[in-house]
Amino acid sequence: MCNALSETYRQPMCLSLPGQVVDDAVVKAFFAAIRPAELDLLTEVLADRKQDRERMERQHADQVKRAEYEARLAEKRYRSVDPENRLVAAGLEKSWETALRGLAEAREASERFKRTPPVEDLEPALRAGLEDLGKRLPELWESGRLAASQKKELLRSLIRRVVLSRPKQDAIEAKIVWVSGAYSLVRVNPPVLHRTPQLGNYEELVGRILKLASEGHQDTEIAKRLTEEGFRSARLPYVTQPLVEKIRAQHGQPSLTGSQHSCEKIEGCWSAPGLARRLGTSETWLRGKIAEGTIPARRHPTTRRWMVEDDPELLSWIENLAATRRRR
Repeated sequence: MCNALSETYRQPMCLSLPGQVVDDAVVKAFFAAIRPAELDLLTEVLADRKQDRERMERQHADQVKRAEYEARLAEKRYRSVDPENRLVAAGLEKSWETALRGLAEAREASERFKRTPPVEDLEPALRAGLEDLGKRLPELWESGRLAASQKKELLRSLIRRVVLSRPKQDAIEAKIVWVSGAYSLVRVNPPVLHRTPQLGNYEELVGRILKLASEGHQDTEIAKRLTEEGFRSARLPYVTQPLVEKIRAQHGQPSLTGSQHSCEKIEGCWSAPGLARRLGTSETWLRGKIAEGTIPARRHPTTRRWMVEDDPELLSWIENLAATRRRR
């Protein structure tokens, strides 16, 4: 968390990141990296990079030697010229100065390269330990027997650093830089600290809720299904039923929960509970008539509920049938 401005001047915080979701993603990538096949690849990459570094060191050394030779040659030419020949002497002096600058630049580049972190070998003992731990480490990691310092040492055996960015309110990108110099990009979705509309896929979430509701799904079913599809609410890793109800209400759709669902007409049809309530009759009696084929009905393709067509003549006939039953 970067909160210096907030603490000193009461200004908004520059940036804050929830650490646990990042830790979990990095540890998961680490577990994947200690598989035998990945360790074989890492060993090959490290060997190649070590050879590349040695080749670059030789190139820098050759450049320094060549610059030293050119500087000595320019100095020799300058010192051997007749001082009386000032025009020639001035040109040779300038060439000498240029050669000295080239030598300084070559030496500086060589020193700068030497200061870059060397390529570390994956020591046999470390590799054997990682291979042995590979199958048991996830369980051991969660057992509480490893101290935080021990976990960090294990991570540092393969990971050089992790660079974080937050392109969206509900997204964090972690760039895991491995000891080989290669890197992996991992994207995690932390809980949003404030409101659901801050979610990057909020409009898609609203569209899915309205579509599923139009198909006749109850709010609880919608929430469960959207959670399975990867959607979530603010501060929670899943979609809640109250969120579904709220979004439906904002778009003029009544809720489909519990007994409220029984009063709904869906796609020009009555549900059995809703029709029974409208007619003031028993839902059990109505379902019995549907089952015996007296009242025509069809199954909803999504909810599998019995649906009776909202036809005035049919409803009038069913109402007379119910009234006859009540008189008897």
